[in-house]
Amino acid sequence: MQLEQLSISDAATKSLAEWQQMLVAHFTVLSKNRKEKSISVFAIEHGLKPAQLKIISSRLADDHRLNGINKSYWLLWVIYSTELGYEYIGDQYWISFEDKLRYWEQSHREIIRWAFKEFQRRFNGVLPTGTWAKNFPIIAWPITHAILPQDLQYHFAKLLFLSRYTLNTSQHKNAIDVGKLLARFAYSFSSSRFLNFLQHEELVGRIALALLAEKGEASLDDNIYSSTLKRITEDIEQKQNAKELIQGVRREIKPRIYGANSNSKIKNNNESSYRPVESSKKSVKPKIRLHNNGNNWVATIEIPRLADIIDDASVTEQLKKSRVKINGVNSTWLPAEVLLGASFIRKLSEWPLGGTLLNFESKIASLSELTRSINISKGPWLFHLNVDGQAIEVQNKNVWACEEYLIVSENNGWPESELLSDCDIECKGIHAKKLTIPDNLPEVDEKILLNLGVYIQKSIRVWPTGLPAQSWDGSGSGEWLTTESICLGILGDYPIDEFHISLGSYQLTIKGKVSGSPTFIRLDPLPCGSHMLKIEAISQSSVTKNTECYVHLEIREPEGWIQGTTLHNGLTFRLDPHTDDLDALLTGKIQVKVFGPKNRSIIFQLDFFVGKEIVRTISSKSIQFPFHDSELKKACEQANKDDNLIYSHKLRLRILCEDLGYKDIIFLRKAAPIGWLYKSVDRVPNLKLIDETDCDEPLKILYCDLNEPEVKRDISTENFSQLKSTQLRNGLFFARRGEHNCSIVISHSDRLQGFEALSISPKLISNEALNIPGYLSFINTWFTARSSGFLAQHHQQKVIEAATIKLFSHLCGTNWARAEKEFINDNDIAGSIEKLSHFLGNTSVQNILRYKLLGNDSKEINLSEMADWLNGVLKRCNVCHSDSLVSFALELASRPLSYAGTKEEQFSEMLNVLLSNKTILRSCRFVVLATAKYIDPNRNYPLLLPTGWQ
Repeated sequence: MQLEQLSISDAATKSLAEWQQMLVAHFTVLSKNRKEKSISVFAIEHGLKPAQLKIISSRLADDHRLNGINKSYWLLWVIYSTELGYEYIGDQYWISFEDKLRYWEQSHREIIRWAFKEFQRRFNGVLPTGTWAKNFPIIAWPITHAILPQDLQYHFAKLLFLSRYTLNTSQHKNAIDVGKLLARFAYSFSSSRFLNFLQHEELVGRIALALLAEKGEASLDDNIYSSTLKRITEDIEQKQNAKELIQGVRREIKPRIYGANSNSKIKNNNESSYRPVESSKKSVKPKIRLHNNGNNWVATIEIPRLADIIDDASVTEQLKKSRVKINGVNSTWLPAEVLLGASFIRKLSEWPLGGTLLNFESKIASLSELTRSINISKGPWLFHLNVDGQAIEVQNKNVWACEEYLIVSENNGWPESELLSDCDIECKGIHAKKLTIPDNLPEVDEKILLNLGVYIQKSIRVWPTGLPAQSWDGSGSGEWLTTESICLGILGDYPIDEFHISLGSYQLTIKGKVSGSPTFIRLDPLPCGSHMLKIEAISQSSVTKNTECYVHLEIREPEGWIQGTTLHNGLTFRLDPHTDDLDALLTGKIQVKVFGPKNRSIIFQLDFFVGKEIVRTISSKSIQFPFHDSELKKACEQANKDDNLIYSHKLRLRILCEDLGYKDIIFLRKAAPIGWLYKSVDRVPNLKLIDETDCDEPLKILYCDLNEPEVKRDISTENFSQLKSTQLRNGLFFARRGEHNCSIVISHSDRLQGFEALSISPKLISNEALNIPGYLSFINTWFTARSSGFLAQHHQQKVIEAATIKLFSHLCGTNWARAEKEFINDNDIAGSIEKLSHFLGNTSVQNILRYKLLGNDSKEINLSEMADWLNGVLKRCNVCHSDSLVSFALELASRPLSYAGTKEEQFSEMLNVLLSNKTILRSCRFVVLATAKYIDPNRNYPLLLPTGWQ
């Protein structure tokens, strides 16, 4: 009898031993059926009904109370653990065991791992892989065998929807390839747990293939057991909008990949229609357009969505952790992830001549290779004038009679010709002329155009017809979507007998028409990438030569829209840095930027979850665009004062914008291989150390008091494996095992109340010689530590502020560091800048920097230009003539923690130069702090994280 056919009454009479025997038989059959195809088995494919699971769980709990974990029922414990993994929501996994099993012990975890290894050995069970599995070697088993935990199911539905066009046109035949393809779309998600899940490429691919397979196929169980797939599908469809997403994917996907089937065949009765099977490399060429603003022309650059051209998910991860500067664009360092979403468009202030267009901060080989592949063509550049006031670049530099163009060159030496007229372009480094082509072009003008690199097109003309192309430059280059048929018109100015058309290996001959009569062709949708269509006009006339032209077809995937969401309505957000760390948000370490139409207002609300329940909601007042996150900071401060919210594992930040709908951003408490659990029991702090490292190295535990934060006290002999009270109630607890570490700051006082409780005075050791990288690591430990509540967070900030002052006292001098503290606490921006400038140590630099910054307001500050300007100032004043040294000083002044623990020789060499000439670093620090105060005077950790420079 199959498990699904077992009645509830019969199930209630079964003993644990009988259930063990039945499930062993079930998995034996399942693994045998999959053995030939080398497809592994998941523990959640048990086929049990909810009532049966409830009976087994209850009896296991009773047996555990009497006998602990009985290895005779190892398979039942595997299923029990997997079911808890299916309900996992990102917090501490083992707490769910402690809540359900009264006598659960930490040593029982090893038995659970042994049971999963036994499952893997006997039934070819799935083996957890990836970075997450390495960091969490025990809980990776039950969570991996749960296939798709419930809190990730909506993310998965959205992932399939966003990638549906790519899936539709892909030639991938197996689960691993499909998993790799889906991982390319990870840029759309900030959930660290979902990103970790996508590392399991085969698992991701198997779920996708199973969900998208047509009903009635014989091989559904090859990927996921049918009842298990039905369960996951039903759970997904219960999530908000997820059902519509899955249905949308199924409608769009033509079953052409493994695991899907269709009897339909491509039918084509039109001899002028064809589909080439050859795919081409996807284009990464940026697009430059010129726009007429009435008085002059403005240049913009559009960088294609890099997610479409990156096949390696690890490169996507590297991008999300890096920053980028765009050559020719007025901006400071941007999060590189902005290049992963929709096409990135910016105004060009300077033409990007030579070098690379993208400059990534991280010097990684894969990013360097990406940089080399994204560049603009060599000049001169030709643009066709459209009636809408835009000028589109003409790739092949062909011009037509009676048309107008703009020609752009880095040289201003133009020939004398009536074809050229003056025009202004608002972009440094280039010059432009308007080019008007008459009906009859004299030979002398033809030679002038040829010298400019422009060619006359006399013979045949091609243009898009029918459904408009996404873009068309007027001279043989256009863009379409993978879902669109391409319709082209062909017109010759002389009689043509036939057209020979070729695309890749496909060739077609079409009968021509008389002069002035167009011929039309239709191409079936093409694969994503760049294609070259060749059209050759054949004439039997003895006075006319055969002519050929080439049409560049750029094919891209559509940018998906999700029903019920506001993906393309002008309401967008950005996180800097890109992380979903809840603690980082609440402590002001994440900057949330919201963008939307002017004169609109937004309201945001913070929903805190414990389990699946909302335990508190904090809402803001109405905020007018442009958005500033000061109100969000106030809401976070309000949340920090509620000590009960430290038990909340999830925060939903909902941004509501009138008729534009809303955006949700999910933040989670980070689950780490080693971490502190804090609880206040009867107003007494209790701590427990959760250790998932599975490491043989000894555990190191240190304690640093708030009043003496640099003094480390070794308390490794104390046992924190169970929740316990501690007499050390005001300081930082640090734990390390192997390469993993964690820290938490607690602050508790039985006697002090009100403002007196907020006051601490950290005493730091006076060091004449300070190891800068080591001290930066010390600051970073305090900075990245969790806090147990509002009071602990306030004291944590006090320690970090004192340590930062000590750091820059060593780097820039004691008087300078004191002046910095006064500068931060002074609400008079202009007055504080004036006072701080007196400590620069160089009168010339002081006068120039003070004049520059006192004449600014926050709308005029451009950090990239400011950095270049500062470099020039230091050269003119003979303070520093090294660009690399100034760049290093700016980095140290604005992002000191990036050098925590560094052992690079170059760091020591440059640091010694700065210590011998403190004016360099003081000048950089002055510019960084002053501009940051203009942009956001209420920044948390203002001395350590100046606004705008992150």
